[in-house]
Amino acid sequence: TLQDSSTGSAIAFTSAAVLEQNPSAAFGNSAENAMRGYIAGMGISYSSTTAVVVASGRIDINGVQRAYTGATYTSGSTMKDIANSTVTLGASKCYFVFAYNNAGTVEIRIEERDGTGDGAEPTWDATLDYWKAASTGAEARRIGKFWTNASSQIINFWYTNFGRHSAISAENV
Repeated sequence: TLQDSSTGSAIAFTSAAVLEQNPSAAFGNSAENAMRGYIAGMGISYSSTTAVVVASGRIDINGVQRAYTGATYTSGSTMKDIANSTVTLGASKCYFVFAYNNAGTVEIRIEERDGTGDGAEPTWDATLDYWKAASTGAEARRIGKFWTNASSQIINFWYTNFGRHSAISAENV
């Protein structure tokens, strides 16, 4: 990405050119944060008894920083699981929320915590410094979870990201 130029265009180099790059301190801090799995934005919020919102932001998935534009996910229509099947919320359940790298595009996927497949407990990856999905591994990073009540409705909650950590508070849980 062109940062600065006296002519307004990039420099053209030949294959014989020898280059030296000196990264700035800000670049070093940004790279360190990315390597440690930091999340910028991507807060999860309660929208209604059948929908959640994931805000836009940036997330490190498998060592690569990726942008996400934000969207609302509704039970039975736009909620998808890791296999890209529609998710219809059930009664008195817990659901994991994953940021999933689908060929370079961040997609939000919702998995029922049922103990199988990607609904099994995520695995901690000490190298990447985050919880990853049981079967897809590092390409699906858990960013949160929520619960439903006996009427299959999402329990009102709030969620906050702190660097690479998240905090959730829910009513009646």
